[in-house]
Amino acid sequence: MKNVMILFLLFFIATGQAQVIELEEAKVTYDSPTMTEINSPKAYTMMIKENFSGQFINNPIKFMKEHFDVNHLLAQGKKDRINSYDVDFKSKKGILRARFNESGKLISTFQKFKNIPLPHSLAQDLYRDYKGWAVTEFKYVASGKADQIDKEVYKLKLMNGNKTQRIKIKPDPNVTVQIAGKLKYKDN
Repeated sequence: MKNVMILFLLFFIATGQAQVIELEEAKVTYDSPTMTEINSPKAYTMMIKENFSGQFINNPIKFMKEHFDVNHLLAQGKKDRINSYDVDFKSKKGILRARFNESGKLISTFQKFKNIPLPHSLAQDLYRDYKGWAVTEFKYVASGKADQIDKEVYKLKLMNGNKTQRIKIKPDPNVTVQIAGKLKYKDN
């Protein structure tokens, strides 16, 4: 009986002390990335300010498709028999150059970025094959027709003590990673 009374008393204290807290409604909004337009007769530059890290560099072509309306550009453009328009999307890490024809169809792209995160599989292969080496420079260059990447290359500079090595990696769908490079020694 004593135990029942203690349990009843604990239950009463626990439920009697409960408080209800009402929270105000939280509003979540999404701001599209900022693009500043710089025009010339045939070329346009869009300065990209990302809302979060990697928003542009993770997939520049997808970013362009989601945040850029080429028809708006064509409506503002001059009708001076221009066969194509170049649009540069620039961020602090690099550039995507897209070429559109006079009707707004994407013809080709060119990308060049520096010191961006390495793809996970590439980082794993480098760690496995170059233990003790540190990546000091990293460049990514790619180009292609329409929205497909036909050529891409990763250019890296590695250091290990007084040794420097520059390597180029050309991804091949049939091979995990192909690495070719030259080893150089720093003069002391």
